[in-house]
Amino acid sequence: MTAFEKLRQTWPLLLIAGAFLTSPAAGSAQNIPLIGGEQQADSTTGITDRSRTIQSIPLDQAPRRLESDTERLREIQRDVQRYRGLERTRSEVAEILQGTSAILDNLDHLSVADMRASDLSRFRQSLERQKDRLEARTSSLERRLVTLEREQLELTRIQRQWELTRDSISADTMSTSAFETGIDRMLARVDSTSAGLDSLLLEFLDIGESVAGVGVRLDTALDAIREAQATKRRMLLVPDSPPIWRLAAVLNSDDHPILGDVAAYLAGDARAFRDSLPADRTRVLLHLLIFLLALGSFLWLSRKSDTWSEAEELAAIRHIVSRPYSAAALTALLATNWVYPHPSFLVLDVALILTLIPVSRLLPPLVLEERKSSLYGLFALFLASRLTVLLPPESLAERLAFLCLAIAAATWSALLLRSLRDGEGTLVQGRWHAVLVGALRIGLVLSVLAVLLNLAGWVDLSDVLIQGLIPAGYVAIVLTLAAMMLVGITRALAAGPTLNRSKAFQENRDRIVRLASGAIRALAILVWLWSAFALFGLDQELVGQLRGILTHEFSIGAVDISIGGVLLFLLILWLATWLGRIVRTVLRDDVLAGLSIPPGQADAWSTLAQWAILLAGILFAAASAGIGGGQLAVLAGALGVGIGFGLQNIVNNFVSGFILIFEQPIKAGDKVEVSSLGLLGEVRRIGIRSSTIRTFDGADVVVPNSNLIQSEVVNWTLSDSKRRFQVEVGVKYGTDPQRVIDLLLEVAAEHPRVLKYPTPTALFMGFGDSSLNFRLNIWSATFEDFFALRSEVNVLVN
Repeated sequence: MTAFEKLRQTWPLLLIAGAFLTSPAAGSAQNIPLIGGEQQADSTTGITDRSRTIQSIPLDQAPRRLESDTERLREIQRDVQRYRGLERTRSEVAEILQGTSAILDNLDHLSVADMRASDLSRFRQSLERQKDRLEARTSSLERRLVTLEREQLELTRIQRQWELTRDSISADTMSTSAFETGIDRMLARVDSTSAGLDSLLLEFLDIGESVAGVGVRLDTALDAIREAQATKRRMLLVPDSPPIWRLAAVLNSDDHPILGDVAAYLAGDARAFRDSLPADRTRVLLHLLIFLLALGSFLWLSRKSDTWSEAEELAAIRHIVSRPYSAAALTALLATNWVYPHPSFLVLDVALILTLIPVSRLLPPLVLEERKSSLYGLFALFLASRLTVLLPPESLAERLAFLCLAIAAATWSALLLRSLRDGEGTLVQGRWHAVLVGALRIGLVLSVLAVLLNLAGWVDLSDVLIQGLIPAGYVAIVLTLAAMMLVGITRALAAGPTLNRSKAFQENRDRIVRLASGAIRALAILVWLWSAFALFGLDQELVGQLRGILTHEFSIGAVDISIGGVLLFLLILWLATWLGRIVRTVLRDDVLAGLSIPPGQADAWSTLAQWAILLAGILFAAASAGIGGGQLAVLAGALGVGIGFGLQNIVNNFVSGFILIFEQPIKAGDKVEVSSLGLLGEVRRIGIRSSTIRTFDGADVVVPNSNLIQSEVVNWTLSDSKRRFQVEVGVKYGTDPQRVIDLLLEVAAEHPRVLKYPTPTALFMGFGDSSLNFRLNIWSATFEDFFALRSEVNVLVN
């Protein structure tokens, strides 16, 4: 049972309580229905417990109880004061009720049984959205009501207990009057608090009365719409009009007049628009704000476009931002359905028709010249399909209009397919060309089918096909343009200087742009699929089928799992993995790098942050999938068994990774030599399972972390980056050894990159077979200078 339904069931009881609260004796404990004599009501359930009685407070406990009850009264008063700020809740509920009433009033003037399937779907979507919003607000009211009811029962208990205590003191002539004075003050505080609480409950009851009335109408309307939709779905396969070739029967049909009462039908649309204005007029400023923000953004991009490169991939967005007013208008018009929670269908249709203006200015210049006529033809078909909805339903004029639309759509599809087959240019390239051809073939088949169904008398089914097909094609064009705008803006911003100040972004720019572009296109496809189902009136069935599939549960041992839970689990894990990678890269390359932290420590902290996010994602994913603590223990036990049998190496590498991160015998950027592998290179990354070492030959070697812990590793840059090297020299016998030593030290002193400290040393190493052997020991400042510096010193020595 939803919170909305629970609250609606609570209102009748609360209305009775409200009638009692407004009675003159509302503040008296003897008149409260939930308290009888000295019986106490349970503060949690509100059910009277006859086995417990309220007794007077012993005099030796009275001071302590007086203090505790006084503090309890203060808490209740704070709750009353906090809940008294109902202006926002009242205004939100009033806005929802006003919008819902506008939709219901409009629906009351129409015959649900005679409405089009598309109109029924729109009414149902609007009412269900209003019901969801109302449920969200009433669930908060329900929680507040439960709290206030408990506190009212608590006040009753306090009041009754102190009254009994006062009566017992009055009967005891030995008691002092000081107790009576304190009790009187306590009872006065109870009366004051109770009055405020009663007033607050009355405010809740006023809101609840309004919600209850609209809620009944809302449920009744939804039931009627669902029944009408089910009936129309059943009747789609039943002929509803005479075949067109039976001209006499068509013209003389009483159920299908030639034109119908156009004025009355248009008056109904105007009335629906007028009824929706009071509920939506406050959203006009929000819509204007969206347009101004979009306009400011596109004007800024237009000025920045002069600094963009001349790359072909930026040509589309450069054209779009050159028309900022059209781009901003399209953005604002696409937001109409989101801005206005309960607009009339006339508003939605007009907004959709108005998108033709910016689309016709933005899109044609981006299309090949030989394809512009096809694009304008689709625009004309869409405009005609929107205007035909102004004709009265079930009229002959409407039937003929949709027949002409179906013929025009079939002709347009056939001509475009023929031109594509003849190779006269193309609208799109690559795999999307095959998708376009397939979509046009489906459109041609559906259009021809709509023509045949209309001629044979299945008019409703023909209308559903053509009224879904043409707008779906136009929506595809609009979403394609919107995706082009977003992808182009993404590429332009990625090429600009602002984002490239980040080292993390610079190194991953191409990958980020590729992923963002793919996500935008995927989102556009999903939105189009949903819109197409909605246009064909299949969105509710799709939602029902998906809900049934996703909520279906199956058991694996003690764990109950649903398909939706598994998908949600995988989605959260995927998001946590990507978020962890992003946080690690940004922390390492931008945040920690700017804090003068050594590269090794920055890499360690960023890695820990990544794994902390991943661990939090795993726990959150498990909770979202309905896996409790006990079930996690079962999975952990199974994982422990698996580790014991076959995952020892993985766990060994995992633990070794944490040792490397915390102990840091090697860090990212260190120059190391792994003796067991004969490997010399630079540590590029230390992961949890493995690390990457890039050799000086340019190869990236992935080394399990356990090898770096268990093997001897020479770290040339652990404490500092200086490197000592030797130059071996042999001279012939008879040469003055001191002269050779002086020359070697002179060479070391003259080279600018040889460190003066530690001091270079030249040594006479001994007598060789054919030479006197000398060694020059010198130091380079960095390990990277080692090879080049040794070569240069060798040249100078020679």
